[in-house]
Amino acid sequence: MKNIVPVIIIFFCFNLYSQDREGFPGDIGKYNLEDSITNYQTDVSFNSITDGQPAPPLMPYYSFLGSGQSGNQFHYQFNLGYTPAEHGFLRNSLFGVVAPALDAGEGITDVARSLGISWLQRWNYEHNGSPTISSMISLLVPFNGSDLKTNIVATFIMAKNIRGGVLYLNAYGESQKGFTTDSLDYGFLGGYRMFLDGNKSLSLDLMCQRASVLTFEASMEFDLSHGWTIGPGINISYDGKAEDMGYGLGIILFRQTSRKLFQRRR
Repeated sequence: MKNIVPVIIIFFCFNLYSQDREGFPGDIGKYNLEDSITNYQTDVSFNSITDGQPAPPLMPYYSFLGSGQSGNQFHYQFNLGYTPAEHGFLRNSLFGVVAPALDAGEGITDVARSLGISWLQRWNYEHNGSPTISSMISLLVPFNGSDLKTNIVATFIMAKNIRGGVLYLNAYGESQKGFTTDSLDYGFLGGYRMFLDGNKSLSLDLMCQRASVLTFEASMEFDLSHGWTIGPGINISYDGKAEDMGYGLGIILFRQTSRKLFQRRR
């Protein structure tokens, strides 16, 4: 049985080597550019897109999600995210907790009974013609059933501003039997976020899972006042092996706080 841990360690080391040892420079102009990219490329709506963006430094966000899928019961989810530093390497990090966790291999509306703990790192923000490049490592820790194992999900993310919107590409691999490469699930996603008049946008994406399940998603994002955002969406899935269609809908309520936590007093 092959162990996936050495693979993850090598992946981390490669990314850390590609990052400048002192992190991003403390130049205010460069941080302002990073912030503008973050605001532009962050996607907050009911879909499977991982945008690869950190949160505003020291300002946590939280969200509530409700969804339903044909043949399944109604599901809910709570998500909390935090970027812990205003300077350096951790300014481009995002640490998150999700309960219950979404099973990436089964689509956004298939909720596994587990706790999701994630580390997202933006290795390159879009500048000088290069796209945003990020990665995310998530642990899915079951909170019921003694026979269940903790699984790991590794996601590669690219984002690029193009023609009045943002193009997203995701690729993920998920273990199904603990920290091993046995029964590794995988998938790919391509999506486009189109900015509309006012504080709203439309996101369209197509996800391929296990080379047999195709899912089309469409979602809207409405930016409200005081940091609130609402994002309804729908999805249509086709399983080629089972020759079965599935339909789902959901909505996400997102709040970006504006007060910094753990800020040092001068």
